[in-house]
Amino acid sequence: MSLLEARIAFYFFLVLVGLAETILGAFVVTGVSNDFFLTPFYATGAALAAITSIWTVVLIIFGLNPQWKHPLPKPGAHVTSTLVFTIVWVFYGIASAISMSSKCRHIQGNYCALAGAFTG
Repeated sequence: MSLLEARIAFYFFLVLVGLAETILGAFVVTGVSNDFFLTPFYATGAALAAITSIWTVVLIIFGLNPQWKHPLPKPGAHVTSTLVFTIVWVFYGIASAISMSSKCRHIQGNYCALAGAFTG
């Protein structure tokens, strides 16, 4: 497997995870779940996942033809995107974990923490 094939496989996996998180977050935001007090974090997670997925698709499209003169097929664009999204997701995860630890105290069981782990 070449480096380009491995990168594209990883990006497709990232897009699938992002779409799943967007869908799960959208279900909570639209009221399918009873956890309305966590709705802002679910909405933020869904929006971040959608933005990450869209940008990943853009990188896939430009990455398929590395001979283009545009800067997006270059490795620097991919590394910079990875670093930026990593920093954004780490900060979001920390903020979400802090909020859920205080809001999940009154709920019995692990449902609240589990829902937070899978939907943002």
